Amino acid sequence: MKTLMLVSALILGTSDKALAADVAMVDAPVVSGVYDWSGFYVGIDAGYGIGTSGYEIHQSPDGLLLFSGPEPDGFLLGAHAGYNWHFGNGFVVGGEADLNYSASNGGDAMYQMTPTGAFPHSSYTMETEVKWTGSARARLGYAIDRLLPYVTAGVAAAGVESDFNIAGYPANPYHAYKDTYIGWTGGIGAEYALTDKVSIRAEYRYADYGSQDFATPGISNSVATIDLQSHDVRFGLSYRF
Repeated sequence: MKTLMLVSALILGTSDKALAADVAMVDAPVVSGVYDWSGFYVGIDAGYGIGTSGYEIHQSPDGLLLFSGPEPDGFLLGAHAGYNWHFGNGFVVGGEADLNYSASNGGDAMYQMTPTGAFPHSSYTMETEVKWTGSARARLGYAIDRLLPYVTAGVAAAGVESDFNIAGYPANPYHAYKDTYIGWTGGIGAEYALTDKVSIRAEYRYADYGSQDFATPGISNSVATIDLQSHDVRFGLSYRF
């Protein structure tokens, strides 16, 4: 009888411990360990841009009179801000805006059209300088825990100054064309969360800022058309709230 009572006590004690363990397992929180990209963030960017710019003067009724192809390039430095929504299926959708100082500039000789072809015009040069750039874009990515590959596209703007220089008149003011160009941009990138608050990114972006038409004083019945495109590589650091 004593032996039976001892065995029963051991069984009941073991059952109680197992039941307590089961209850503890049910009550324990589920920790997924997956990084959440949702929320507001701000950050800084640095990079390099390589551009192409076409400059043409058309004169009526002769057509194309002068043309040039400056290729402005230089460093970019700016800031960005945005917001992400991270969905349960892994997709991350967001919106972002950025504004950058640009040190991009480049020049080229002018070419003159003649009845027999195009020839360099030794007296004329063209220089295009990008003062600033900015954009407002949508982002779509797929999160692999702390890694976020993404694509982005939206509206782009740039402050552009183009100087049409004539040899012997380097300060001639009416050959400076300044305007804000509006176009579109698109690109790809990848972002990685170093901590719960800080992430780094690398991004390539193409932008087509369109073209602008300007009057050309000194050349009757003429219009100057200047366009701009760019290829940018950017690196960034973001802080999440």
